[in-house]
Amino acid sequence: MTREANMPSLLEALERKYGAKGEVNAPIDDMPVAIFVPKRSPRLSVPTLLVLNDCEIDCAGDARALADKCADVVELDLANNKLTEWNEVFAILEQTPRVRFLNLSFNRLSAQIQAAQTLQPRWDSLSHLILNSTYVGWPSVHALLKALPALEELHLSLNEYSYVDFSGQEVDKEAQCEACSRLNSDVNTEPVHEQLKKLHFSGNHVSSWREISKLGYAFPNLETLLVNDCPITTLAPDPCDKCSDDNGNKKSHDAFPHLRFLNLNNTGLATWDEVDRLAQFPALKSLRVQLQKCIWQCVICQAANVLTPPSPSYNLNYSAISDLILMLDGNV
Repeated sequence: MTREANMPSLLEALERKYGAKGEVNAPIDDMPVAIFVPKRSPRLSVPTLLVLNDCEIDCAGDARALADKCADVVELDLANNKLTEWNEVFAILEQTPRVRFLNLSFNRLSAQIQAAQTLQPRWDSLSHLILNSTYVGWPSVHALLKALPALEELHLSLNEYSYVDFSGQEVDKEAQCEACSRLNSDVNTEPVHEQLKKLHFSGNHVSSWREISKLGYAFPNLETLLVNDCPITTLAPDPCDKCSDDNGNKKSHDAFPHLRFLNLNNTGLATWDEVDRLAQFPALKSLRVQLQKCIWQCVICQAANVLTPPSPSYNLNYSAISDLILMLDGNV
């Protein structure tokens, strides 16, 4: 890909902000008293938490110089730049071996990771990866998961996903149901990454809980899941007349044995039946869910066994869930 002349590399952006050579303060020989002079001023020392947002960075830059400057970086925020090629992302990771947190949000990384870039597990320090609004494809997500054995938290929000797929292959459009957007294939229950504990999946177009369940099977030790602002209307098997998918005999909670926190705000859930299904999640302790006010005129308060008027938000114990926040949508 031809680079635009005005697009800086990560190295160039670093040098613009912190100096090209990490200049040493000039010695002072004629002072009558001894004064400690730091070798580098704070401004010229690359911090361990490095933020370079909105710098139009499109590539890594010289590998040796970048490695020297970023040897101590443990958190790297490159959101809102111009990175589009995964080989440049990998070059950055190669020169920042201590990075535990990497934010690539709002870089358009929709290009698929090529077979020639097949990754071996080698970045075993990276535990948090933010890929919001990058439009990263599922085959690339699968490849990244295989290369990041220590990954504990992954953000895939705002990527316009309408289905979930961990096959590692490009999906044939004919395999996707035109009516419900799901894939006409069996749900794979084999784990993909057993270390992942927290997943942000907000603001995507997935409407079927069958597709959401694939996330649970892929990450069997998942403890936190955010799927707010997704058009989910039910947790029940939702058969599609066109693709005849009835979700088999699987229950909505089968894929999430260790899930403790679930955010379902601004979805299409609208009945107490859905809350009853959520109460079957074996480890769930904290739930955020929004109901439509026009449907329910009262709230069942199980602890007191009485009917109480609806309020904008409230807490109650429900089955094993100790922190249940139900918000009534006053705009409906």
